[in-house]
Order: sequence, then C-alpha cells, then structure tokens
Amino acid sequence: MAVAVKNTPEATSQRVANAFALGSLAGTAYVLGSIAIVFYGIPSLWNLAVGSVFPGAVGRFEDRALLLLVILGAAVGLVALGKRVLGPTPTHGIRAGTFLGTLGTFLLFLITVGIGQALASGLGADKSAIGPWITLAIGIALLAGWAYLFFWPAFERKVSAIEDQGWLSGVAYKRSQGQRVRRGTVLGILILAGCGVYAMITRDTLRSAASQDWTVTIPFTGEQSVSAAGKAIIIGAKTITFLPHLQFTLPILVAAASLWIAYRIVNFPPFADFLIATEAELNKVSWTTRKRLVQDTIVVLATMLLMTTFLFVVDILWVKLMSSSWVQVLQTGTSTMEKQDTEQDW
Repeated sequence: MAVAVKNTPEATSQRVANAFALGSLAGTAYVLGSIAIVFYGIPSLWNLAVGSVFPGAVGRFEDRALLLLVILGAAVGLVALGKRVLGPTPTHGIRAGTFLGTLGTFLLFLITVGIGQALASGLGADKSAIGPWITLAIGIALLAGWAYLFFWPAFERKVSAIEDQGWLSGVAYKRSQGQRVRRGTVLGILILAGCGVYAMITRDTLRSAASQDWTVTIPFTGEQSVSAAGKAIIIGAKTITFLPHLQFTLPILVAAASLWIAYRIVNFPPFADFLIATEAELNKVSWTTRKRLVQDTIVVLATMLLMTTFLFVVDILWVKLMSSSWVQVLQTGTSTMEKQDTEQDW
C-alpha cells in the first residue's frame, strides 16, 4: 500500500540550500576554469604552436590579431556553453552565488599569497621547507570555509536578495517607462566615469617605472639572496599576471564596469521607480510658449528696473531729510563736519 509522505519545510529548505551551494560552487569552478583557458591556456598553446610550426611565417601584428580573434571566439563559446548548461530556469540565486564565489576565491588567493610571502620573509633558511606546506594548508582551510558558507540557508537568502535586485541580469526593469530621465541619468554617470578615465590616462596615474603589469609573486618558488645593500631579494620566483599593460587594460575595465553600472543602476527597482515617478511629475508641468516666455521676461525685468529706481530715489530723499540740519537723525559726513565747525566757532 502506497503511503504519501509530506516533505517537511526543513527538508525542502535544506535541499534548496544544497542546490544553491552546489550550483554556485560548480559555476565558480566553471568561471575560473574558463578564465584560465582563455587568458593562460590559449596564449600558451598559441605561442607553442605558432613558434614551433610556423616560425617567422606571420608578423607580430598578424600573430597578435589572430590570437585575439581566437581568444574572443573561445570566450564567446564558453559563455554560450555556460548559459546552455545553466538552462532557461536556473536555481534562484545561482548567478549571484557564482559571482561571489569567483570574487571570494580570488580574494582568498591574494590573502594566501600574502601570508605565504610573510612566512617566506619571516622563516629562516633552515625552516623554509615547511613554509609552502603551511601556506597550502592555510589556503585550503580558507577555501573550505568559504565553500562551507554557501551551504548556510541565511547566506543563500542574502545572495538571492542580491540577485533579485537585478545587478547580474540583463533584463530591464519597466523598460517602456521613464526613458528620458533614465537616459539622462545614464549619460551623467558615463560623463563622470569618462572624466575619471580621461584623468587616469592623461595624468599618467598608472605609469610605473618598475612594471607595467599587475603581477603576483608566488611565494617559495625562487631562491632568496642578499643584495649589495643588505636587503633580502628573491631570484627566479614564479609570477602570475592578472592584468598585462596596466595603464591600458585598467581604463578599459573601468569603462566597461561604468557602462554596466550605469545600465543596471537605472534598472535597480527602487531607483528606477523614483526615476519613473520623476518623469511622470515632469510630464504634468505646463510649459509656456516662446512668445509668452519673452513677454513674461520683459515684464519681470521692467518691474525690477522700476522697483530699483523707485527704491534708489526714496533712499536718497530719506537720507537728505533725516540728515538735514533741522532733523539731524542721521549723521552723514557733511553734517558731522558742519557740527564740528559750529563747535569750533564757540
């Protein structure tokens, strides 16, 4: 005999949290793997293939242009594959979870590298062999703790709230309403961002005599020696380049981020409703005609001129009256001199 079993709210909530956590972690791994393939795997294979198979067959410009086309094609293909795997109805909050997972993993990597560099400089030569294992253990512990955080129902609710705000979606909120005010807001944000990017480029803020790239040195991968000045230096250490040619790539990233933020901020539901209400109030304003505007302007200017003339004349008359010799309420320069002359005569 079949018996229907009703799922408890706790079991349902746990399954939803597990689906969110597993989907977010899988999405994080896919994004990180795609970044590694696009920015590190393909250039390495390209240099190996072109350098060994076609030595000197193409010029520098053609080589870089073809490589850029291959990278763009691979990036588009990976994005399309990711959307296909994600499906038309993904788990609620998985987009925000993937974004936070990728960002958190990157920050944890930087923290781990910083700890490793501190250990490399603090441990002596006889204890430097245990430094990589300590750094690796710290990195694994931080990564495990970050992954465990995704299984908390409270964390899933907060991440889902971020996704509900639309920051990671290309769908417009109430697309047909408040278009003029929205476009003006987007234009203002882009002008401010453009001024910042222009100042960043023209003032050589990103120029550095030491390096043009943003690189991170992997600890315990080189040999430590002492320079002539007595400072410890690392020779032959491996590095990871995050942004090549920083003075060019960073302004491009800032411009791209400004475009996305400007588009999404006018589709952020509370702010979008405010802009829509603002345009609705502006539409209620009765704008005057050009002829009536000229007439009203002439009336206002003529009235101001007459009032200024009237007040000027009245002020002079009252000053003359109040400073006269038979009233002497106001002491002006002329009346004071006359009074002093009178006192000297006595």
